Amino acid sequence: MRSLTLAIVSICAAQAQEQGRLLGMSAGGDAGFAAVELLGDRPLSFTTLKLSAPPRIVVDLAETALSGTPADLTVEDGTIRRVAAAPAGARTARVVIELAADAEFDVRAHGSRIEVRVPRVAPLLAKADQTRAMPPAAVAQSKPAPVAPSAVPKANQVSPPGVALVGRRPRPAAAAPTASRRIALADSGRRAITGIGFRPNGGGEVIVRSDQPLEYGISGEGNAVLLHLPSAKIPIANNRRALDTRFFGGPVERVVPLPVPGGTDVRIELRRHAEYQLAQSGSVLTVSFSSSSP
Repeated sequence: MRSLTLAIVSICAAQAQEQGRLLGMSAGGDAGFAAVELLGDRPLSFTTLKLSAPPRIVVDLAETALSGTPADLTVEDGTIRRVAAAPAGARTARVVIELAADAEFDVRAHGSRIEVRVPRVAPLLAKADQTRAMPPAAVAQSKPAPVAPSAVPKANQVSPPGVALVGRRPRPAAAAPTASRRIALADSGRRAITGIGFRPNGGGEVIVRSDQPLEYGISGEGNAVLLHLPSAKIPIANNRRALDTRFFGGPVERVVPLPVPGGTDVRIELRRHAEYQLAQSGSVLTVSFSSSSP
């Protein structure tokens, strides 16, 4: 009995050590961008999602617990209204960034820090230092859009340590679709991927072209990056062929399109971990990798 008790304690201790901690969050930025920084005790795995009504950015931190993080941070700088953190399940911490207006965003990982940047939608205002409580239910109810189980790696884990994840870069105001237009696009049927290519610039660029802007997600699985493209298909068989890029000498070895229920995944296989950025401009989605090791 004593041995069994010690074994159970050891397992619980091991599980607790595996779980990361969100230590704090702060707001800042400059004249061009508002920024929210999340600080962990180690590089944290995460997924991001943008929601509307009201406009907000959701950052889910897999295998992460809150540790001394304030429940709510009031910003009110004209772009970001407030930031709230709460548990979303037993082993996930959720951070919701409430925006003053709909905007694209950019997410970067630097070691144990995650930075979310949002282009300014109004002149920079004095940042409020007060905090006010957002009911935890308001955070927990900000559920991500459903994605087919086979399209998401277990635990929704994103980038391995040292990998940077970037959301959509801002497009010119005239080209940015409104929320109602995005809904109309989603309702109009599946998007068509018209080509997948590779450019050996820097550490390599994987390019996905389509007939209209794509909804997308990104996650990490070992030495690979998975680009999730729900509601997107590749109608031409020749465009579904894998690309062998190992001869270019960069971190990207292969690019493999994969049909999954409800859409398409693009698996980018790496010979080593590498920082990357993801941006969409019109109907062109680009994943750019760094040539240097993290």
